[in-house]
Amino acid sequence: MDAPAWPGLRVSFGAARNPVEILPPDRVRCASTLEALHVTLRSTLGAIAYETGGVLIDHGWVRLLGGGSERAASLADWNGLAGQPQVEGASGLFVVGYDLIGGFFALDGRADGEAIYFAPDTLGWERLERGYTGLVQFLLEGDLDGYYPLRWSGWEQEAEAVPFDLALSLYPPPFLAEGKDLARVSRRGIPARQVWSATQDFAKQLGGPK
Repeated sequence: MDAPAWPGLRVSFGAARNPVEILPPDRVRCASTLEALHVTLRSTLGAIAYETGGVLIDHGWVRLLGGGSERAASLADWNGLAGQPQVEGASGLFVVGYDLIGGFFALDGRADGEAIYFAPDTLGWERLERGYTGLVQFLLEGDLDGYYPLRWSGWEQEAEAVPFDLALSLYPPPFLAEGKDLARVSRRGIPARQVWSATQDFAKQLGGPK
């Protein structure tokens, strides 16, 4: 029988290139999330769902959903497995996290669970050519400064101050020419689900997510 994934993940979190904060798990919620996902503790997804309330990576720039806590909605909450509907527009997708500026990470059920990223500056989905475990490894060890050219001076302190369940509402938004320099736009923390709804609405108005 394969071993649980958590011991190895915990080592990876501790040795990661990008700083990691693990939100303490709410054991009741995490157990419920694991059961709703129909995965085991041998999987990376199952281990993060059961052993964490959520995971903040790189000063909180990236927020990986876990089993939920007082500070964080869970994988089950976002994906319609915990008594509330899945976020609108996510049919066929399984949302696993988001970033400070309103980008979203999901697994594409139509592509064998490949990880994809919704980019707020293009309003399109980008294929990441890796699964969930590969996504986690990239977020821990990858060059996130290179992946996120929209970062501004002082973003670290701003990210650390934004609670897990929030993301930044940006105006003008980054898909407009006037919004490309995030140092010069209005930035306000609002519930991440509202950021999702707003960006999906923008995408629809412009012909649908690419």
